Amino acid sequence: MADAAFRLGWVLLACLLAAFAVNHGTGFFAFAESDTDRLMFVGLAAMNLLGLVVVLVAYRPGERWAWAATWVPIAATALVVLYVDERSIGYFYLGAALVMALTQAAAWPRMGSVTAGGAARR
Repeated sequence: MADAAFRLGWVLLACLLAAFAVNHGTGFFAFAESDTDRLMFVGLAAMNLLGLVVVLVAYRPGERWAWAATWVPIAATALVVLYVDERSIGYFYLGAALVMALTQAAAWPRMGSVTAGGAARR
């Protein structure tokens, strides 16, 4: 059961990070109206790409540091609600961050049973 929850959470987290990376990369070209907007889109796209790399390379084998590091893009996604003018977009990001946090919670039983280096405890 824990493995199935981990796998589902891992796939969902990877898909969300990839979607946000593409969305923010596209936003740089399509939606940004000022230098501040462009900086925000580039920063969020880069953070989501880095989060995706961590999830694809180190998270799946069970590296604990990857689980902890994945909270950074989740927190950044949640904080969007504080600095966007249109609240509906902010609430969308907050909801997405909640889903990402739930995927983290689903992964914890497996991550908690892994030692440094990704080897499972016996």
